[in-house]
Amino acid sequence: MTAPTDPGQEVGGQPLSVRLAVMLSLAVLGVVLITGLAVNRVVSGSLEAELSAAERDRITVVAGAISDVDLTLPRVRRGVELVLRRVAATTGGRVQLIAADGTPVIDVGTRPLGPATDTIEQPIPNSGAKLLIEVPRTDRAFLRIFNLTL
Repeated sequence: MTAPTDPGQEVGGQPLSVRLAVMLSLAVLGVVLITGLAVNRVVSGSLEAELSAAERDRITVVAGAISDVDLTLPRVRRGVELVLRRVAATTGGRVQLIAADGTPVIDVGTRPLGPATDTIEQPIPNSGAKLLIEVPRTDRAFLRIFNLTL
């Protein structure tokens, strides 16, 4: 760099400290935005992707057990309702057994409040029936707070 010819004349441009502060701010902003996108993708993942293998196995076992029983018998139907009621209580949601023609056979639990719910669908083997398990999404409050802080 050459010195100014006139001692009263200032060199053009910003001081080094200001340029470094701007560059550091941009780098931090970039890291925060990339981290925010990564957290949003993880938290917004579907419920089925987050279920553990044991939880998936339990749902499959329940569906398999339902396929082996005759729901026209009142005692059997009460037993199936009891099992589905336990599943609904465990998940904090609603469980429905839907017949092959689309009519609900058993409906237990309560529909989670609010629009943020996930539905797990498990077919019943050897029939056209299926289990629908509707559970609340508990991660949405965290996601809103996290996005607001960004």
